[in-house]
Amino acid sequence: MQKDITDIFQNYRECVRHIWNTYFRMLDDGAHKFINVERELYVALVLEQIYDDDDYNEDEGEYVKTFVVKPDSELYSIHVLLGNEIQKKHIKWDEVLITISKTDLRFMEYFDWEDEGIRDYKYVRCRVINCEDNLDIINKDILIKTDYVKISFVKTV
Repeated sequence: MQKDITDIFQNYRECVRHIWNTYFRMLDDGAHKFINVERELYVALVLEQIYDDDDYNEDEGEYVKTFVVKPDSELYSIHVLLGNEIQKKHIKWDEVLITISKTDLRFMEYFDWEDEGIRDYKYVRCRVINCEDNLDIINKDILIKTDYVKISFVKTV
């Protein structure tokens, strides 16, 4: 079973973006204070809307196995940013080209370069589960512009 949940995620993205930019951005230590708010919004606006019960199982910092990210089906390939860990928690992002039909991606989070300033969450951070064209990027993280993706819920993954 596959269900398009892009609108649910876009509503969450808009809510988080608005609350951060309007209320938390100007606070002392706002980024730290916002972590729990962002998490609760994710649970209420995404997880509880999709799952029938509290049966969601996802580890923070990991991908969600049931949330499949697909780049726009009208494109053959797409430029994405590939994360290569240089040091612990320091990632270098390099542009690569992936073939859409040969790539399997899972949702991790919305991403923005800003920690303290205005956030737009222009990217979806995904884990590469499979990439037939480039086996070296399997289990790595990529960033795709939010405008180019659809997110689906797949019950049996």
